[in-house]
Amino acid sequence: MQPHREREMFFTNNPMKKRTIKTGIKPKSPRKYVVSELVPVPVVQEVAGQYIHRTEARDNVCNLHSTFTNRHGCYVFGIKTRKGVVPVYVGCTGKRTLGFEAFTSHKRAALAEALACYPDAKLFVAFVISDGTEKESDIKEIESVLIRAARKKNPSIRNETDPSVPQNEKNGIAYDWYIDGVTNGGRGRRSENAQAFRDMLGIE
Repeated sequence: MQPHREREMFFTNNPMKKRTIKTGIKPKSPRKYVVSELVPVPVVQEVAGQYIHRTEARDNVCNLHSTFTNRHGCYVFGIKTRKGVVPVYVGCTGKRTLGFEAFTSHKRAALAEALACYPDAKLFVAFVISDGTEKESDIKEIESVLIRAARKKNPSIRNETDPSVPQNEKNGIAYDWYIDGVTNGGRGRRSENAQAFRDMLGIE
């Protein structure tokens, strides 16, 4: 009989808060994901409002941050207000690159609607990628956690629907992944990128 070992998970009603559960099975090492800095996204100002030009965005974001944008993972757009950066859209991709997926016409239209609510605001995006081999199931679970955290801070985020709660969370089982400095409680010294990401999502 193996001794009980501690594992961590998120509460379903608060995806960024963790609790400890006991299991008689030795847990596998969870896969590590990391966050980028909050990258400024160029916005074009016209009489009709602000919008994102796809070519400019890809040139200024994707080409300069290809370590993240050429990978699969999740992305969070945020707008800087007087109270700090608030999340406005969360997405993910397990097939196309982050740089391509984040700036499709659908995403740019959603962001233009968000910008209309914050005149003269600055737009940022942060990316979440695996520190090793990614799994598409991880990416979908991470997106679910991030959307629910973002909606808690900003109920007006532009995601049309809320994702279903991942099965692990329903069954009280720890996730097989963590976002360094964000969902693991930030053990050790937290990076500036992780802290800025936590602040945008309102994670204490």
